[in-house]
Amino acid sequence: MNKTFLNLRTRTLFSCNALSVLFMACAPPAPTVQIVNTPTQVSKPVSIQTQPETPPTPPAVTQPSSLVFPHITGDAGNFSLLAGETLTFTWENAPTGADKYEFVLVPLHKEPTFLLGIDFDDSDGVAVSWTIPEHLAAELHATAYFPDDRKVELSFIPMIYSGDFPPAGVCSLIARNHPVEVYRLPDKTAEKFALLYPSAYAHVLEIAPNGWYRIDASTAELFTPSRGRLPDTGFRDIAVSAAMNSDLSPAGGDGWVNSDQGVLLTGTCPP
Repeated sequence: MNKTFLNLRTRTLFSCNALSVLFMACAPPAPTVQIVNTPTQVSKPVSIQTQPETPPTPPAVTQPSSLVFPHITGDAGNFSLLAGETLTFTWENAPTGADKYEFVLVPLHKEPTFLLGIDFDDSDGVAVSWTIPEHLAAELHATAYFPDDRKVELSFIPMIYSGDFPPAGVCSLIARNHPVEVYRLPDKTAEKFALLYPSAYAHVLEIAPNGWYRIDASTAELFTPSRGRLPDTGFRDIAVSAAMNSDLSPAGGDGWVNSDQGVLLTGTCPP
């Protein structure tokens, strides 16, 4: 009996060992880990692009200088010009070496600015020519533009004015420095009944001795004795009124003015 038990036990153990070997043979192989030696990675330098700062535009500077041009009269930077005349405006002592020189009108009554002209060559001076329109009232600016964006502006800004165009083909008279008195007779003791303002033309009807001119007084303003020669009214106010074509109180009739008050003859006049 014992031998039978031992044989049975032996056969059982053999069977188990055989099954173990069979399972091991059928099981999938364990994955192997492959170790690969790789070179140490070194970070490449990164280039950071920065946007260059735009340098600020240099501010405009002024240079002591002036505009020179023909005019009927001037007072404290206000100049009366003859409408219809072609004038040359010259920038004296202008900065040299600019790319261009611009002349710009800035009207007093808020109209858009107007480019009068550009001079690209200062070798023969800086200037621009222009035919004066009627009823002008504006500042005249001049600016030099340089390659480095620098600007130099005219230091003194003149105010320019004009009235009506002179009558074509007739002898006319215009007041120059201030309103001139219009008399009933060619005599300074006679009645003064009107004032002829600068930039207003009067048709000359007769030229008499001693500097007297008989004029059509319809372009003059009625004279008020209490106001006299309007001492409180400056040239600028008079010029602006004329340039804006303001309605005055026309005197009418004929009258006499004397050349000693400052007048200018235009058109075809007798000697």
